Amino acid sequence: MSEIAIIGDSDIISVFAPLGIDVHHAPSPERAREVLTSLIKGRRHKIIFITAGLAVHMMAELQATEASDVVVVPLPDHTGGGEVLEEEMKRIAREAIGMEV
Repeated sequence: MSEIAIIGDSDIISVFAPLGIDVHHAPSPERAREVLTSLIKGRRHKIIFITAGLAVHMMAELQATEASDVVVVPLPDHTGGGEVLEEEMKRIAREAIGMEV
């Protein structure tokens, strides 16, 4: 059992399975929310990657995970959303170290 999981479109995440990463197909943000909630409650994973196309629709959920012992990392993909995620990562870094990066 891997301590790393990835949530996203099957075309993108399937390449991670041979690396021993637990892959979870989520064709929609709603399904991704369900999977993320389940993975966090299961407490089996330390790191959960989620593709950017889904992550941009789940900012509240991603912020809520900051209080847990699971690290949720947006993973860039072909669908965009990079600008929103970049701003979110800057916010997290600013809160963590107290200054703009």
